[in-house]
Amino acid sequence: MALSKILVANRGEIACRIIRAAKKLGKSTVSVYSKVDTDSLHVRMADEAVEVGPGPAAESYLKIDNIIQAAKSTGSQVRTKVRALITSKAEMGKSCSE
Repeated sequence: MALSKILVANRGEIACRIIRAAKKLGKSTVSVYSKVDTDSLHVRMADEAVEVGPGPAAESYLKIDNIIQAAKSTGSQVRTKVRALITSKAEMGKSCSE
């Protein structure tokens, strides 16, 4: 199956760079965002966007179940990782592989 949609589970400049690169490759993008990031550039740049929780990162970007649900609900085949805490959580890798 060809990869056509990428869920970007980052924010800010990192997310913008991923989105630009994906678009150059002809891939659709989905940004996740917290309630306080509704008007952020990475949200506006993406083809789709899904709110994953309130302002604090611990209640939004770092909630693995919310990220996985966003990927499933949008049909994303690839998920990027939030660089901070989520990359060290074994359950994120397990959830992404399922």
